Amino acid sequence: QVLAQATLPRVAPARRRPAPLAPTALGLATASPQRGAALAAAMPDMEISAAAKSGDGTVTNVGIKTGGAFQCPECRQKFDSEKAKQLHWKFIHDPNRHQED
Repeated sequence: QVLAQATLPRVAPARRRPAPLAPTALGLATASPQRGAALAAAMPDMEISAAAKSGDGTVTNVGIKTGGAFQCPECRQKFDSEKAKQLHWKFIHDPNRHQED
């Protein structure tokens, strides 16, 4: 007597993603003006537009654009145009736009 043999679908082995590089592996462990200068010297062909720059060199203003003419009413961020300020508010502060993680 022969029993029917069930065949299971073959499942490919799960691929492992490579571990992300740690900041120390990239040489980014510390953020300082000296470190920034060292990175800039290492990449002389890289240009950073004025619009992408932020802060004034103090820890208090890291990531805060301080040279714009239009200040967000809810935070210390400043922008070069009213439209940029409105988009920032819409995506960062607008309570009606809150999205779940």
